[in-house]
Amino acid sequence: MRTIFKLTTLLLFIVGINVHAQKKASLGLNLETGKTYYQSSVSNIEMKQNINGQEVNITMDTDTKTAFQILNEKEGVYQIKVTYPFLEVGMYVGPNLQSFSSAQNEDPFSKILSAMSHYSFELSLSKKGKITDIRGLDDYWKKIDEETKDIPAMQKSQILNQIKQSYGEKQLKTNMEMLTNIFPEEAVKKGSTWSKSSQYTISFTANIKRTFTVDRLSKTEIIINEVNHIATDNTKEEYQEINGMQMRYEMEGDNEATYTIDRTTGWIKNVNSTMKLDGFTHINAGGQVMKVPLEFTTITSTNDNGLVK
Repeated sequence: MRTIFKLTTLLLFIVGINVHAQKKASLGLNLETGKTYYQSSVSNIEMKQNINGQEVNITMDTDTKTAFQILNEKEGVYQIKVTYPFLEVGMYVGPNLQSFSSAQNEDPFSKILSAMSHYSFELSLSKKGKITDIRGLDDYWKKIDEETKDIPAMQKSQILNQIKQSYGEKQLKTNMEMLTNIFPEEAVKKGSTWSKSSQYTISFTANIKRTFTVDRLSKTEIIINEVNHIATDNTKEEYQEINGMQMRYEMEGDNEATYTIDRTTGWIKNVNSTMKLDGFTHINAGGQVMKVPLEFTTITSTNDNGLVK
């Protein structure tokens, strides 16, 4: 009799788990006004180019800690103050390593990173993770410029142009929405899939078709897998100035990512992604165009470190 009771209890427990797993969940952000949410993101970027038969490899590592202070929420849109408590960049060109950090104040690049950590800007973020507005960036860069007056103007301009390839308005929107703009409009369960289309804007602009699938649902977490295809619009031969050169990119590839999301707040607890692109860099030097083969690999890990204040 006791054995039958134990088996019945076990079966009811299993049925309960299955019923819970089949319940649909509405996904989105449910953040608390006045609190600050954190993200720590580490990226490894490898670029392989073949210039006139010579292979040139560049590796860059970045470590970025971001604080999102929720100022208020109105009609499903959060007003958020964004700061960077810590920024670090390491670059390998061949065997040589150059390292720069906001915690240092010894070289021009580090001085600018340090200044970036002292100021903030604001953005508007919908509960579905869409950035509707970024405010105060012009003032943000103006304050950084004023704090780094001791850096020669030409050198500072070159560094800022490099940094703004990742922290300009379009680039910030791209980077942040790759993490936040992932939620479906409809409630989902395990195995549910949905798609989103967006643009990737860093050193180049590309169209992205993103497909998401719910891998697991629990009382505390939701696991989502993403696969996407990235491709530049090669019908547009628009060049932009990068590091003093007129360049355009012709790239295509795929990205895979796995997200762990807090079921209560919708905040990203962890995400790991790998993006691989192949194609060409077109360099226009006085009307002479050089076509350079390029491989581009980015591996990124982002987590919240359990920090909410």
